[in-house]
Amino acid sequence: MKTPYFPHRVRGLRTEVQKPRAMPYKDDAEPLNELLVIGRQSLQAMENLIAVAEYKRNDDRNEYQRKFMAATRRRFKLAFELEARRIGRDLTLDERTRFMHELQAQWSEERDAYVVRRTEQVQQQIGAVSHDDKREFISQFWDMKTQELLAMMSEAKPPALRKKKRVVEVAKPQTAMASALTSAIDKKK
Repeated sequence: MKTPYFPHRVRGLRTEVQKPRAMPYKDDAEPLNELLVIGRQSLQAMENLIAVAEYKRNDDRNEYQRKFMAATRRRFKLAFELEARRIGRDLTLDERTRFMHELQAQWSEERDAYVVRRTEQVQQQIGAVSHDDKREFISQFWDMKTQELLAMMSEAKPPALRKKKRVVEVAKPQTAMASALTSAIDKKK
């Protein structure tokens, strides 16, 4: 199994443990063969190890990063859709990459300016700003940016659907056998 995804690996382990001799994992995934050996001796022991791995995977730090990256991908998807509506066609891969880098730079500057402005406001009111406050400011900024993109998306008109006519050109065969077959078909007509 060549998938890097944890649920697919677990499903594969549970399937492979039924096969008495197979050791299917190679290279970087070879340690999974050891889990199969354990699972063939005691299925419950393998399930316990999988449960420990699931517990470790669901650590708050990993969950935060997973949610952050999912939100980032959603924001970029909205931005790509807005840009496609603006120019009237889908972006190519190179255009999307360039546009994404431009957005990252712009949004980073906006985020930093927002955090500085909010930090100064809170310092004037309270006097001290903690690291948790700054993280909250960053979270507020991304929420505002997502809401801004959603508002722009609702205001933007959907793109006009253009159907492209598909033209297929069939080349005539150049072999002697193909020529003979073509002439035989033409004679029957």
